[in-house]
Amino acid sequence: MSRTVVNSDWYLFESSTLPTGVMGMAWLHPDDGTPMVSYSSDLTDKERRLTIAHEIAHLVFDRGCGRTRTTEMEERADRFAAELVSLMRPAKRRVKRKRK
Repeated sequence: MSRTVVNSDWYLFESSTLPTGVMGMAWLHPDDGTPMVSYSSDLTDKERRLTIAHEIAHLVFDRGCGRTRTTEMEERADRFAAELVSLMRPAKRRVKRKRK
């Protein structure tokens, strides 16, 4: 597992050891409550963006929620991820235009 420090407040991990069929996981570190997100190293760029956004939604709305996930939680996280990723496209275009 390789760790990427996003900032001093939370961590993002790429993992090749997630269980089969699991694209990502979110949890709060048991010692200090630091938000943690792990995603599968087998994902495409698009899947990785959606998975990270989905897991961030669990941290925001469900405080990580551990292993107890409901259909409602998963659907809310999916909607959040889709909205967040869709907002990234126009923002990227604006940033690229400003660099020229």
